[in-house]
Amino acid sequence: MTITHKNLTEQYPKLKVSIPQPLKDTYDSTVKMLPHYGKSEVIDKRINLYVEKLNELVDKHAQNDGGNPTSKPDTKAKSKKATPKKKAPKKAAPQKITPKKEKKTVIKVSPAKKNSKAETIPEAKALQKRVYLMDEEIKLINSYYLLNGKEKTKKQFANLLKRAEKVMQSSNLDEKAIIKHIHEQIKKLFNSIGDNEYAVIKMADADVAKYKDIVNLNKIKLNLTIEQLNGLGGTTNIPRPKRQRINLAPGKIISSADFRYAEFKTMGFTGNWKRLIGDPAEPFRVMIYGQKGSGKSTLTIKLAKYLAAQHAMRAIFVSGEEKFGYTLQEKFSRLNAYDANLDITDTLKTDFSKYDVIILDSLTTLQINAELMQHLYKKYPNKSFIVVNQCTKEGKFRGEEELAHDVDVLIKVEGMKAWAEKSRFGGRDVVPVL
Repeated sequence: MTITHKNLTEQYPKLKVSIPQPLKDTYDSTVKMLPHYGKSEVIDKRINLYVEKLNELVDKHAQNDGGNPTSKPDTKAKSKKATPKKKAPKKAAPQKITPKKEKKTVIKVSPAKKNSKAETIPEAKALQKRVYLMDEEIKLINSYYLLNGKEKTKKQFANLLKRAEKVMQSSNLDEKAIIKHIHEQIKKLFNSIGDNEYAVIKMADADVAKYKDIVNLNKIKLNLTIEQLNGLGGTTNIPRPKRQRINLAPGKIISSADFRYAEFKTMGFTGNWKRLIGDPAEPFRVMIYGQKGSGKSTLTIKLAKYLAAQHAMRAIFVSGEEKFGYTLQEKFSRLNAYDANLDITDTLKTDFSKYDVIILDSLTTLQINAELMQHLYKKYPNKSFIVVNQCTKEGKFRGEEELAHDVDVLIKVEGMKAWAEKSRFGGRDVVPVL
């Protein structure tokens, strides 16, 4: 009977062929992967290869044994093969077979352990690189508790904070309270240090033990090295998906096959921001326009606070409309928009290189036309921009059409409601400004 992934657990114990040690060692891990068959191309090929190897063994044994795959291993044939090697000592050849077998075992095992350290160390390291299946929330908890006692920079905390934000948006979150706690701790450390400073993550022993238990209970351990997952017993005929970083520099030509595996990280917008804008990837460009008093500045300040506080982006608000005036302070106070990551200036004569997002309010008062806007885009190609524009009596934005063509999202604000007239990230809903 042919062995398949469906009957593997039923047929394997019935096999009466001699199974090589690599196949024995990987049986348990293969069985653990069976529930995931059909969900991962790599796992499917790994299981299929294992089953194929077993079927080859059965077929080969059946041919040698006259078509009986379930018969016992041909021990006599092995003895005959071993006997010619023992012909040299003419006396009592069968008696000398046993000692020589013991001798071979000693030669293979002992020197490898005692004298061949250089050969065994790489193998031991490879065995430590085990493959696990974990949900994103468990991966985050695992990464977090492993940082206990280690120094990290502000940028490293920012990356971890973004990752935590993304995990928190999952609708099927089993460890929501713990993820929220981890997010708060990371954010606290992020806000406590400057750009060139370090902070040490310190956790109570009880917390570390709790996180370890959660990870160990929720991860599925595959008894495989990465090399074994790619190819059983040293074979390398299983193609693995290319997940290397793809160079997407402007002007470069890449294969569409490689482009398939290019990875783009979205920011993980939630709530009304996702409904209005979608889920952008950095860098992004947004233009917000509307009549005076429509709520465009209010919406812009709220978005600036959201990016600074929730996404750990270093933002600068260039106030051309209200300068450093009371009305600007009143808006920031009313919206509770104060944040250590959000700076304010009233001039374009500023070095924006240390910021992640640049907010210009407004193009008219700052005297920015399409040409100057293009200059800023080219000068800071990796920065995100949010620009505020005034509106004509006819309800259109002021300035050249190029201003709208160059942005990813075009938002109109009217009567304290906002909607995207254009969004490359999927935002389509009308949302309230307040």
